[in-house]
Amino acid sequence: MTAFYTLLYKEILRFWKVVLQTVLAPVLTALLYLLIFSHVLAAHVEVYAGVAYTAFLMPGLIMMSILQNAFANSSSSLIQSKQSGNIVFVLLPPLSHFEFFAAYLLAAIVRGLVVGFGVLLVGVFFSDLHFSHPLWAGVFALAASAAFGAVGIAAGIWADKYD
Repeated sequence: MTAFYTLLYKEILRFWKVVLQTVLAPVLTALLYLLIFSHVLAAHVEVYAGVAYTAFLMPGLIMMSILQNAFANSSSSLIQSKQSGNIVFVLLPPLSHFEFFAAYLLAAIVRGLVVGFGVLLVGVFFSDLHFSHPLWAGVFALAASAAFGAVGIAAGIWADKYD
């Protein structure tokens, strides 16, 4: 299990070292989406009676950020390792397929949830959010980040270039 924890630590440290690019930039992007769409459409659109447009928009922005970052973390890590030639150092240690998969998946989940939580924290200041079922929201965020992290692993393994 030492190799698994080492790979997981490496992957979390990889995105945490450039936190401005991997966490703060997606949070700022979501904030810009929120400000632009709420400014342009809030006066013209009422999706549900009594629900502000920003409160309607926030869950989608949070989930979009979670999905994009979970996918990007696992796929970009594998593609960068393949392009730079250091994938050998990841494949060389005695890791099982499950440990390899789980380390990349957990790192993708962590990044997705960290970014989603950041968007939630920023969004609370700009909209009046009410959570009817916060446990279910957390379960769906976890499941969605796991699904997109797994798809990102498959894409990273399959792809040869970024495009």
